[in-house]
Formats: sequence, C-alpha cells, structure tokens
Amino acid sequence: MLRFAAILEAEITRLQALHGGAAGADAARPVEDVRYECLARLRHYAVPSSLALVATLEVLKAESAAEEDDASGAPRPPPVLVIDPICGHYWSDRLEGERFPRLRMAFAAIRRLCLVTFVSKHPLYDGAKVGSHREFMPDGWDALVSHRAVLWWSFPQAYEAAPPPADYEPPWCVKMVKPPSCAGAVREFYLCEHGLVPGTDAPTAVHWSEQDRS
Repeated sequence: MLRFAAILEAEITRLQALHGGAAGADAARPVEDVRYECLARLRHYAVPSSLALVATLEVLKAESAAEEDDASGAPRPPPVLVIDPICGHYWSDRLEGERFPRLRMAFAAIRRLCLVTFVSKHPLYDGAKVGSHREFMPDGWDALVSHRAVLWWSFPQAYEAAPPPADYEPPWCVKMVKPPSCAGAVREFYLCEHGLVPGTDAPTAVHWSEQDRS
C-alpha cells in the first residue's frame, strides 16, 4: 500500500505539472489533498479462502447497488475491481475435489457485478516457452475472460551464462493474447518508484537500491 500511495502521488504531481492551473480545480489543489481523496475511494479486502472471496464479492454487489440508489446525484467515476490473484486458493480448493464449487461461485459473482475487473493469475506454460499459455482454471473461467495479457521478466542474453548483479532490475514484457484482434508485438516496460516507464524511454539497465525495491 505504501508503494501504491507513492506511485499515486508521483502521478498526481506529474499530471498537475503537465496541465497546470488551467486544467481544473484538481490542478491547483495540494497533492496531499488529491491523494487522500483518491485513497478514500479505495477499498482493500484480504480474503483467506475462496468462500471469503465469494462473500466479499456479494458485499461489493450490495454496496454498489446502495450507491446507485443514492439520491445525491453527484457524478462518480466507474468502479474498478482488482483481484490479485484469482487462483490464490486454487490448490486448497482442489484438495476438496475436481469441481471447484467455490471458484465457480466466485466466477458467477464477478459476472453479476458487471464491473470493469482486472484479475491476476499465476502462469502455467506449455514446456519452457514463455507466453505459450496453458489454462488450468476450472470451466467457466475462459468464458468470463474477455482480454488476457501475459507478463514476464526479460533478462538480456548477457546474463544467460552468468547471474546479473544483485541490484539489477530486468524489464517486464507484456503481450496481449486474447482476443486475437488485440494480439500484437511484445512491449517492454520498467516498474520504477514513479510508476511505469516504457522500455523505449528507460535506460538499458536499471539499478535500484534495496529501499527502492521494497
């Protein structure tokens, strides 16, 4: 959360410097006030099981319906749901059988929410080829996913024979694989203390201190 707050503050500062005072009220407000207002809209839930995930999604559905019935008329930004990761309790659920009833309940709850949803999931590749994705989630998951991107770290060939320095941070690679109309080339980016930096705008080698990496 501290890292998220730092990235958020850096992005607010960047946008205020880019637009100046003519872009609206937020451009003239103190950064701390804008950051507090943004974080006040953030809700974080720790779910210890797939059943707790289902219960949390049902609570979010009820809260979303209550906010829609609010008569204040104030415009609100569309809510976004982030689940990291969706398969966090996959193996414990698998011990109970092959049908994964709790995960299927979670899939149904996500569909009923009708929110923009970002979900992370650990990869399972065919062989050693990165990006050759093999699905392991139960039935119903593929029908729920409209877009899929594969993420991985990319180490230069110079470090294939010898390990890189301890403080070396390799670039991330991202590739869209679903739907086919969005599939394209692999793009690189760096995750720095100020947010995401495209690979074309970043140095070929990035070295962070341990404080930056935490």
